[in-house]
Amino acid sequence: NATGWHRDLQLVPLDTRGRGYVTFWCPYERPLGEGDSFLHFAVGSQRDIGFEYWYGNPEKLGPLIAARYAITRVASLDVGDCTAHDGWTFHTAPPQDPSRGARKAVAFCVE
Repeated sequence: NATGWHRDLQLVPLDTRGRGYVTFWCPYERPLGEGDSFLHFAVGSQRDIGFEYWYGNPEKLGPLIAARYAITRVASLDVGDCTAHDGWTFHTAPPQDPSRGARKAVAFCVE
């Protein structure tokens, strides 16, 4: 399934005392490559803490997020590779193509 635009720190019930939260996302069953769904990151969005105050729910504002920030993603991940992002970074993932099989990854956070 697709994952809408969100920031992890708005969804995780932790008091991180500010800027100390990083999410790692790591595939564990098979490498991910062309045709798989990857996280897309809005570069620099972790510095725009007032976004939701001014514009509302980010899940409904994908075009605004794409116009406001550069969007990046990785092209492939081997088992054991990880992405890492600040807990305030907007990110999303498009739906996985069912013909590729499930993408299985573990996400964990550090403060």
